[in-house]
Amino acid sequence: MKILKILLLIAVVIFFTGLVIALMAPKKYSVERSAIIHANDSITHYYISNFQAWEKWSPWNEMDPSAQYSYAGLDGAVGASQSWEGDKTGTGSMTWTTVTPNNLAYEMAMVKPFPSASKGMFTLENVGQNQTKVTWQDGADISFGQRPIYYVMSMEKMLGPQFERGLFKMDSLATIAQNTMILNQNLPAEASAQ
Repeated sequence: MKILKILLLIAVVIFFTGLVIALMAPKKYSVERSAIIHANDSITHYYISNFQAWEKWSPWNEMDPSAQYSYAGLDGAVGASQSWEGDKTGTGSMTWTTVTPNNLAYEMAMVKPFPSASKGMFTLENVGQNQTKVTWQDGADISFGQRPIYYVMSMEKMLGPQFERGLFKMDSLATIAQNTMILNQNLPAEASAQ
């Protein structure tokens, strides 16, 4: 009987601790990173809008190379989506909700490791010859029941470095594509035809 009372007391303490944390924890999160991509906006747009191109620059693909991806819809169009299942990346999907030359917005739904949803956006701004500033944002409202998890798990610390890594890798790819395009334009016609 004494053990039962101790267990009940522990359960009550855990419950009220979780309740207090949920009341103190943030109600939403927002993460944002920007980088200059050394390529024109059409090349940069391609690497963002084409989900299959994400396999070359996505920080999560690098983190979990065994993850399996599937694609639906027309690449680079509203409604196009990618789904994944991996050991480290969990199970989820991402769908384009807006695709314009300067803005690409998505909705992401995670199934594992726990259900969650977020909305994100890429904003492209031409800032010079063959230079595009890309701003990547992601955020969500946090349900009351999930706030204790987010109180312990900082999305800023988790997603921020991933966004930075992804933008860095995207810049490397887009720069090569831009330089290749410039080189091909400057070759004599007979050399570029070979």
